[in-house]
Amino acid sequence: MAQLNYAVREFGPRLNNSEGGERVMEKIEDSDIGPLWAEHYPKRNQSFASETVCLMLMHIVNNRARSIIPYGDWSDKLHHVLQLFGVPHHQFIEFENEPKRV
Repeated sequence: MAQLNYAVREFGPRLNNSEGGERVMEKIEDSDIGPLWAEHYPKRNQSFASETVCLMLMHIVNNRARSIIPYGDWSDKLHHVLQLFGVPHHQFIEFENEPKRV
């Protein structure tokens, strides 16, 4: 669990202090997804943290693709969302089919 916390703290959403002093997590914007993927996808096999970030991004992409109504079949929806986020289709499919350590 410590590695997952490290991954989120170092590579995932950032934490800021709110006006009331409590720590709040910054939202991951759509524009963050492509650059995060480009940074962490090449390192996913050497870094548990990068693999965790890619897994988180994969779930975001899949959830967004499911929410597009109507936009054709699953392949069309996934292609549209990957293009929107700037994530290469072949990399996404490769990662989706790889065994995960997480």
